[in-house]
Amino acid sequence: MSNSKGENTSRMSSTAREREHECERIAELERENEELKRSVFELSNQLSQAGNTFSFEASDKSALIPDEILSGQDFGLKSSKERRLFSEGKFKGHTGAVYVAKFSTCSNIVASAGFDCTVRLWDSTYPFSQVACLNGHKQMISDLAWSFDGRSIVSCSYDKTVALWDAETGQKLESISQADGLLQC
Repeated sequence: MSNSKGENTSRMSSTAREREHECERIAELERENEELKRSVFELSNQLSQAGNTFSFEASDKSALIPDEILSGQDFGLKSSKERRLFSEGKFKGHTGAVYVAKFSTCSNIVASAGFDCTVRLWDSTYPFSQVACLNGHKQMISDLAWSFDGRSIVSCSYDKTVALWDAETGQKLESISQADGLLQC
């Protein structure tokens, strides 16, 4: 019986060490993620201050998508080390760098946001027209997320606010002020 107690103690000790190692790795990855976000913020800020405007040209033909992103999905593309997306059209409207863009799960609408303090909604079918411009933040928008039913959007900003928007009318439904830290949805 003492032998099985010893084995259990050894397993528990080993499991505790593995858990501690995994927690350290998660903390390290979270620090790296924060550093990357800061780098993107700083670069976007520099580009924005230089007077550059955002214009996404899908016909650029330089959009490379790594295999890891497309793994397990058939997009009708030939198998290769790198994949290229080709499309025609433009999303035009933001007056500063775009920091985040998300597709609705329930429609063909794309929401984008960034340095111009607006959330813009786009019809993702050709010719990619802007559907709405949601104004209400005072600083750059750091993140946004769609509701599960696609009827509303949450946006977070460096002005320490979180806003809930009606995606169909473009009206701000609710706002939370003075949230602390880097906000993400």
